Amino acid sequence: MNIALVPAEKVPQLFSTRIKNHHADEKVFVTSMSAQFYDNPIIQNLAKYGSSHDTFLIDYFGHWHGIRPAISMRSEHREARRRFQQNFLGSYIVIGPPPRINFTNSTILNRFHIKAYAVGNKVLSLGGVNCTSHSYDFIDLMLDFESDKFVTYLNKFSEKNGNMRKDGVGEGFWLDDHNEVLIDYGRRNNFYGKNNKSVILDSLLTDLEKELESVTMSSTYIPYGKLDDILFRHVRKGHPVTFYANRPSKFYPPEHATSEKFLQRFYALKAKTPWSDKRPDKFNHLKAAIITYPSGDRVAYVGSHNFNELHVWAGNAEMTLRTTDNRLIDQLQEFITDNLEHA
Repeated sequence: MNIALVPAEKVPQLFSTRIKNHHADEKVFVTSMSAQFYDNPIIQNLAKYGSSHDTFLIDYFGHWHGIRPAISMRSEHREARRRFQQNFLGSYIVIGPPPRINFTNSTILNRFHIKAYAVGNKVLSLGGVNCTSHSYDFIDLMLDFESDKFVTYLNKFSEKNGNMRKDGVGEGFWLDDHNEVLIDYGRRNNFYGKNNKSVILDSLLTDLEKELESVTMSSTYIPYGKLDDILFRHVRKGHPVTFYANRPSKFYPPEHATSEKFLQRFYALKAKTPWSDKRPDKFNHLKAAIITYPSGDRVAYVGSHNFNELHVWAGNAEMTLRTTDNRLIDQLQEFITDNLEHA
């Protein structure tokens, strides 16, 4: 299978071109955690060139400045949905706010975090790019490929309104001999997150726990929990471990005292694995990992999952590719080097 990497900034132009040129029998399919109605070429072209059998699967409207916990949908999000319904000519499915869980009203729980764009069987997916104008400016990517099997699976989500939690924890299916799609349905067994499972994170941790040569990872969030323990263990063994993230202070400011010991541990990891951004004006939204083994074999992950146990606890639905395709891994490494590696 030929899979090409597409940087976030090229997603709206490529997908909009496909929308404009698509045939009447080709269904347009979009899923996103958030959507921005104004100044968004993808939504503008969906409204202009959409048809009656197209689908737009969305968790939340109007994300201008990230996730905001709220008891009810904010007025600007209601207005964004209303405008979307007035202007979008195709059919659509709207998900949001997410179902309430136990005694909490937080909208950060049970998110539909999967991002996918498809025209017919031509897919832009398995990345982190939301259908928002600011997301196209992030350091991020989508994967471009053709797959009837993958589109069939997107329609399966559509038929269940994006909520497949009752079907179990998740699953995986093979696109070909080297590329496996891993899906978390977003199932939470209880409010405190005990006994929750992640098909994606469990697979990654299994690959990381083997004897390895080096690790390169990127996430919006710093390492946490078991992932942090495993990475730190490899650092102490002298294995090169590089972790690209946004600065810890962005998500863990000192005034909200996550433990000082926790931050010291991260900085110790960072001291062994320095990271710096060649593009400090850019927000790192890339969720990817490349693992190299002593044999020279490599495995990589790229998708929507931030490799963070907190997101498993929150019950996010996620989709990530596990690949041993050296051509694709080379593309991913080149993207990381060009966009994240320190000068």
